[in-house]
Amino acid sequence: MKRQLCILVLIAVSAIPATGAMSVAIVWYNFNSTGAEFRNRNGNLLTAGTSAAGDGAVLQLGYHVGATQANPFAGAWVALTGPGTGLSSTIGDMGAMPNGTFNFVNSFQSDFPNVPAIGTPLAIRFYDTTSLATANYFNCVSNADGTWNWNLGTPKPTVYLTFKASPATLVWQGGAGSAFRTTLPVPEPGVAVLLVAGGAGLGLRRRRAGAFTAAGRCR
Repeated sequence: MKRQLCILVLIAVSAIPATGAMSVAIVWYNFNSTGAEFRNRNGNLLTAGTSAAGDGAVLQLGYHVGATQANPFAGAWVALTGPGTGLSSTIGDMGAMPNGTFNFVNSFQSDFPNVPAIGTPLAIRFYDTTSLATANYFNCVSNADGTWNWNLGTPKPTVYLTFKASPATLVWQGGAGSAFRTTLPVPEPGVAVLLVAGGAGLGLRRRRAGAFTAAGRCR
């Protein structure tokens, strides 16, 4: 099996009758992706905590407010999952996952606060400890070819976001040499980290690997 970290985004384009809002399901994980596990700056796998959800190293799905395809890390960070958002996401969540790995399905509506503009590159930010208050280093990864862009409302029903352990399309905020590792000092709280209000997203919790058959598996 090819070594890869797969980030799959399924865009559900059917409208919700009561509000006319669009629903977006985001599937993101790196289970069964040897060589693509997330690590700290020393190369140690980020802790998965216990088998319970929410006690591993902090992990966030989100975007930067000024992000462009040329610079997906421009502007303040907006987290869609993680501390303060109402959607738990840490390393090791969604079952008994090994250190450095994770497995998520999250669902959002188009009318939730701080929805990204169409075309905004999505990103994944990860930290070296289990709390933002104690984290020392982080990193953030996005994609340079547009396949990670937020596409709410487009006629395309399914969008797959995938990357391997060393693909040319991956962009790391800490530079190419920082791939999969936390190498950047944590920014001042409240300046570079903006959290979406709790309850903004509707989480689809505790989906295991078998649940991804309909969305497609990584090859």
